[in-house]
Amino acid sequence: MSIALAFAVTGKADDVPDLAVEGQPLGANVKRLVEALEYLGAPLPEEVTEKLWEAADTRDAAALQEALDPHVLFVVSINPELRVKVQRGAAKAGLQQGGFTPCVVKVLNQGTVSNRMRIVSPQSGPVYSGASLGILERQAQTELNEDENLSGDRDRFLQVEMFQSPPMTRNLSGLEVEYAIALIYSSERGKREATIGFDIGAGNQDIGFRGEVPILFDVAPAIPVRLSILDDDGSPTAARLVIRDGQGHVYPPQAKRLAPDFFFQPQIYRRDGQAVLLPPGKFTVEYSRGPEYHVDTKTLVVSSDEAGKLDLRLRRWIDPEDFGFFCGDHHIHAAGCSHYDNPTQGVQPEDMFVQVQGEGLNVGCVLTWGPCYDYQRQFFAPKAASISEPRTLLKYDLEISGFGSQALGHVCLLNLADQTYPGSEETKEKGWPTWTVPVLRWTKEQGGYTGYPHSAFDYDPPIAARHLIEKLDLDEDGVLNAAEADHELLPETFEVIDEDRNGRLSVEELTVSTDRATDRLPNVALPDMGGSGALEICVSTAEGVCDFISAMNTPRTSEWNIWYHLLNCGFPLKLSGETDFPCMSSRRVGQGRVYVQLGEVDRLEFAPWCEGLAEGRSYVSDGFAHAVEFSVNDVMPGTRDVQLSAPNKVRVQAEVAFAPETPEGVAYGNQQPLAGSRLVGDTRNLHAPRSGRRIEGGTRLVEIIMNGQVVDSKEIPADGRQHTIDLEVPVDKSSWIALRQFPQLHTNPVNVIVDVQPIRASRASALWCAEVVRLLWERRNDRIAEHERPAARASYDRAIETYEAIDWSMKYQYEPSLLSIVLTVVTAGWILHDISLHFLLDLLNPLVLLALVLALIPIVEYLFIRFLNSLHNSEDSQQAPLLKGAQWRWCVLPVTSALVLMAVLTGWPMHLRFLVSKPAFERTVAKLRHGEDIGDTPTWIGAFPVRSVMKQDDGVVYFTTGRAITVSRRDFLQTTAVATAATLGVPAVVTASKTDSQVILGEGDYKYEVVHDWPQLPDKFTWQTTHNVAVDKNGLVYVIHEGRADQPDHPSIFVFDPEGKYIRSFGNQYQGGGHGIEVREEDGEEFLYVCAYQQVKAISKLDLRGEIVWHKHAPMESGVYAEGENTNPQKVWGQDRFLPTNFAFLPDGDFFLADGYGSFYIHRYDKDGNWKSKFGGPGDGKGTFATPHGIWIDSRPGREPAVAICDRAHHTLQYLTLDGEYIETLEGYGLPANIDTYENLMLVPELHARVTILDEKNEVLARLGADVERITTEKGIRNDESQWVDGKFVHPHDACFDNEGNIFVAEWVATGRVSKLKRLG
Repeated sequence: MSIALAFAVTGKADDVPDLAVEGQPLGANVKRLVEALEYLGAPLPEEVTEKLWEAADTRDAAALQEALDPHVLFVVSINPELRVKVQRGAAKAGLQQGGFTPCVVKVLNQGTVSNRMRIVSPQSGPVYSGASLGILERQAQTELNEDENLSGDRDRFLQVEMFQSPPMTRNLSGLEVEYAIALIYSSERGKREATIGFDIGAGNQDIGFRGEVPILFDVAPAIPVRLSILDDDGSPTAARLVIRDGQGHVYPPQAKRLAPDFFFQPQIYRRDGQAVLLPPGKFTVEYSRGPEYHVDTKTLVVSSDEAGKLDLRLRRWIDPEDFGFFCGDHHIHAAGCSHYDNPTQGVQPEDMFVQVQGEGLNVGCVLTWGPCYDYQRQFFAPKAASISEPRTLLKYDLEISGFGSQALGHVCLLNLADQTYPGSEETKEKGWPTWTVPVLRWTKEQGGYTGYPHSAFDYDPPIAARHLIEKLDLDEDGVLNAAEADHELLPETFEVIDEDRNGRLSVEELTVSTDRATDRLPNVALPDMGGSGALEICVSTAEGVCDFISAMNTPRTSEWNIWYHLLNCGFPLKLSGETDFPCMSSRRVGQGRVYVQLGEVDRLEFAPWCEGLAEGRSYVSDGFAHAVEFSVNDVMPGTRDVQLSAPNKVRVQAEVAFAPETPEGVAYGNQQPLAGSRLVGDTRNLHAPRSGRRIEGGTRLVEIIMNGQVVDSKEIPADGRQHTIDLEVPVDKSSWIALRQFPQLHTNPVNVIVDVQPIRASRASALWCAEVVRLLWERRNDRIAEHERPAARASYDRAIETYEAIDWSMKYQYEPSLLSIVLTVVTAGWILHDISLHFLLDLLNPLVLLALVLALIPIVEYLFIRFLNSLHNSEDSQQAPLLKGAQWRWCVLPVTSALVLMAVLTGWPMHLRFLVSKPAFERTVAKLRHGEDIGDTPTWIGAFPVRSVMKQDDGVVYFTTGRAITVSRRDFLQTTAVATAATLGVPAVVTASKTDSQVILGEGDYKYEVVHDWPQLPDKFTWQTTHNVAVDKNGLVYVIHEGRADQPDHPSIFVFDPEGKYIRSFGNQYQGGGHGIEVREEDGEEFLYVCAYQQVKAISKLDLRGEIVWHKHAPMESGVYAEGENTNPQKVWGQDRFLPTNFAFLPDGDFFLADGYGSFYIHRYDKDGNWKSKFGGPGDGKGTFATPHGIWIDSRPGREPAVAICDRAHHTLQYLTLDGEYIETLEGYGLPANIDTYENLMLVPELHARVTILDEKNEVLARLGADVERITTEKGIRNDESQWVDGKFVHPHDACFDNEGNIFVAEWVATGRVSKLKRLG
């Protein structure tokens, strides 16, 4: 940038006011300004610099101002009342298109404030609007959505900011005169008028709009830089470019981008021969073309007097096409999520194509979905888009999301010939099914391919634990004994779960076990069936209409775990890779990808690529890990099965390669998320601070997987080279074998079939799949339209029966014993004898007889199978699962022999009714336990009453002579539980309910049963001063205690279920300072807001599992805190210290924070934790405070919303408007600590030993647990539990309502106490 442009003078020096100021600090400020301008590439004229240096050395403040003021463009005056006005300075208003121009700002600071100064302009800000704030928040890019262009203003050609990096400072110094630097960017050229303003916080502009000034800028044109981009082989191509100047600015600025450049990416994409507009200056260009390429950098110097040129030659470290693999991302979007919907409804095919090409993908599937559906569907075609090239395809298809069946799981529909579902009338509002199977079947019927995206299930261990108790606890004593827990769905073995070694499994133990299990692969932890993942996949796979499950964008353990279970059941489900751009990850397409083996092709076609994906001739990867060859006995995935006549070893061979550099991040497995390994691989949330680092080298653990288990492994260096794996694996039954490197790489499997038997790898997998289907129906069937529900129910039932049949077949796989063969021979003899063929026995040689008997065996088997099938299909039988396939031979033979022998010995057929499986028996038990009607049809449970059950093993087999047993629900459950225990040799224990004496508080409508020490805190934890309590919409209770700073590994936040049972804990970062906690719902998702004082001095936003969304320290821009309070917090108190206590949430998304122990100010933030303003401060009341400890927005019915503040040391409540203007004071409280509301009630816990309930007129309705006189006159009670009285409070520090009007109270006592007040009135 030229000096003339930046600092030419048009006015006179005396146009800029002077103020008296000391020369030394002003000289230091000016020297730093001169250095900063040189750093920014816009130095002052040499003669001016010399004058400034001389004046600074002589501490001549007047000379400094005289020399520098002609180069000032803006003069900002702050009067003693902190009002701000702006006027034009003497410098020329010249800007540079495409670049940031430094402009000198003179600050006349009569208020001597040290706030942070901002520059603002209505011509600044994003040029787009409509991007999803929730998505940007997950990816920590919410700043890109600030001041979005909702009005569609076309005059946003500026980008403005203050240069506050060293050697300049972030805040004003407080000196009466100082100089600062503004950076102004223009996206347009020529004469442009703009309004420029400055502020030091909300509400400080001077009267008459003098806080801003209009200026006519002369904007010099940017320089076009022509790009030559050549691939590794020298052919022209496209590339990803990140262009930065020396200050770290990205070009073009993201807030000024419209397609083809995406504002939510730092990079841009360009093809060979295209140009980029840049200002004169020096830049660093980082370039690459996806993960198969090296990332290289070049320095670019742009001159102001000639067009620029940049030659880039890309370098591959691997080319999968050399091995016949063509990579694709089957799930990207051109609208919705991070995309804007203004000025256009998403982006065009050309914009998406350059993204696909620039990331080295061969195939990009752009899926139209809910957002902008009507606009985007115009780009659909049965074939690849016309802009496609021979080796790069773009195809528009559908994701059912945002409409239709989304509540039962999103689905990807590929290779569609028709995108209009019958009856939908080309809309998303009409005719679409509300469950996924019909739309998947419709896709298959037109030759398409189907799968589920972002597949991972969500897990809630407490819910899973309670479900296991409900399912298995036959004696209903709330725990599982060894007999009840003898089930494949236990997350771990009984011995591991039973931590207290009492022979019983509690909800708490099952919760902890499930939580551990979710970190392992595979596992049988039961999901909560929420979210939008592959919810219905266990139904659609059993129905044969699902081709693939997607991976590589959600937590890897859960993605692969679902797939493993379905493979273990023998289903040919394949794995594909996706990004769900820009919803899961907005950084680039191809974050997850699938490499499909097509061999040598001259021109890539979409349908064969999809076919290869569905057949599993592929591997999935993030692109930084590759298995370019993988085979078992020379058979590659997706081609055919390996056939073995008997158990044997197979040869596994592979060629693998790993990138020499990998980005740092949770998605790549080289950063560990706070929540543990269960989230490794996830791209939905930014689980750790964004890093631009690339990690070089290292090793990768490559594992050979058989039926979900690791059978061999090898460490491979990440050096960009191919490495060979060649080993033998023993296979003793039909199995699937694959290769993986967690979390970056997985091949599809090769099936190894032993003795023509289907793959039945795990009973636990079959039972898990069946239970997933049951849970989904239980928790989501109400989302299916009523007229579709019968068909869905039938499909779900078929799926359950299929998985139970698979389980049954594995349970009874065994070979015939000598006894069974003998029985068969005897049976055959009896049959021959009974049909009067005994004369043949005298004639036939014994050897011939033996051959005849053996020949009869398959006939007997066939007859028995037909017999059981007829029973299975009879109207009065339960739907017992039947064996299918080759398993019958060895299961049926001994049973057939025994039954026929019994029939002969007893004079022919018994009145055999049917077989009942254990799963069917359990379904009947579950129905009765829940009080469900089982209909008028008799419940056949055997030939004898349940109390006389003869045998119960892994499965129960009952025979009946036709007698129906009808029992009451209570008798049925009790007798079956006792019979089960008796059968297994475990004593049946019947316990009576215990009724303790109640402690009642209050009276009339405000009567409560109090339970002190309600939460069941595990013995390994202790409380130290319980401070606050909060409840989420599911009734989970969150308690925060202060904790001890010398116990940094101890949690400070504990979560309990509605019964007080411990669920989980986290928040050790708040130990020693834990204080405030509140739950807030934002766009349907709940978050925790936490504040901590003492040495922590921070506020945080967390998800409900404790993962940090943002974490902030003292808002230094408020101007009230001591230096270093935000960077080096210490356990120091004072009114210039940050010691926050509680939150209140505003309806516009902002929140208030009470600095109750520090400055006594109330701060206002936006929901991303950005400070906006403050009010209050120390004083005697009426808008000022002494310990504003608690805060709440009182918006009860009939009241104007207002801020209610517990002015604790004044023993009052103060009401203020939402803008901080004083309204009134309520007296008569004893150290009020916090506030909560429920319907028309307001709750005020008071440290002086009581909890007060008020109505909407703030009239007292009840004072609960009052022990004021004793607590306020006697010392030491808070530290001595022996002096605590049931029904009396000591020091209520916080109280809140739950969703049913019950109350939880946390007390400021040494060992902590949380009480539940159950509403009786």
